[in-house]
Amino acid sequence: MEEIAPHIYSNWQREELSERLKKVDLTLIDMDDCIYPGTTNLALLRNLFLILFRRGEYKTLFKIMGYLPILLGMKCLQLLGLGVDNCRLILFFSRMISNISFCYLQTAVFPISSNSFPGVKETLTIFSRRSKIGLISLGLEIVLEEYKRQFKDGEIPLIDFCDGVQVNRLKVIDKGEKARERIQEFKAKMPLVIGHNRDDLGMIKMVKEKNGLVLGFNPSREVAKQCDIIVSAKDWQPLAEYLQPLLGNER
Repeated sequence: MEEIAPHIYSNWQREELSERLKKVDLTLIDMDDCIYPGTTNLALLRNLFLILFRRGEYKTLFKIMGYLPILLGMKCLQLLGLGVDNCRLILFFSRMISNISFCYLQTAVFPISSNSFPGVKETLTIFSRRSKIGLISLGLEIVLEEYKRQFKDGEIPLIDFCDGVQVNRLKVIDKGEKARERIQEFKAKMPLVIGHNRDDLGMIKMVKEKNGLVLGFNPSREVAKQCDIIVSAKDWQPLAEYLQPLLGNER
């Protein structure tokens, strides 16, 4: 791939890529390590611990802490490649917090979006002026919905829909199937997926079938092979700066 702008790489010629980006009518985005620098579930858990401690909910706090050795063990097994994937981790985490008061969860979720990668909101603002935007993630839907509520261009929401894991449902979504459903729902002719790891391969496959675009944000080697655009940067600012003169002047 050639560098077409600072920290932006593509095999496409600049003019042809620009024309394709101008036709994007549906943008599907992953959450953890893509929009948010890290895992939103861990951020939620950290915030939840503080809330429970401050409110004297020690019994609930110690009950959740009792699950931590199991969660840590599962994560170690995953790192060693011993049969624990992100789906199993999120299901276990969902069980951990399934009996927590909803108001505590809402309070814990509130500050997460403000710690997103710099440049995310600016980039979504640019895409929103010609494209529907959706979050498809193995993260919790309560987190995604808070992003939808907080991310706005003035009074206009930047995020049109969210597909994630519901706390009490204990069922993981199929990201590829959700992408297919959303592409059909919005009759997208040029969908774009923004992802980074193997969990996003299902979405990528669906977008490729529609001759859409794949943008990788610091993607894994496996995902990089599928990308039309790669952003290799510490945040989304280079992407926002690249897109602004190209797409930023239309609503």
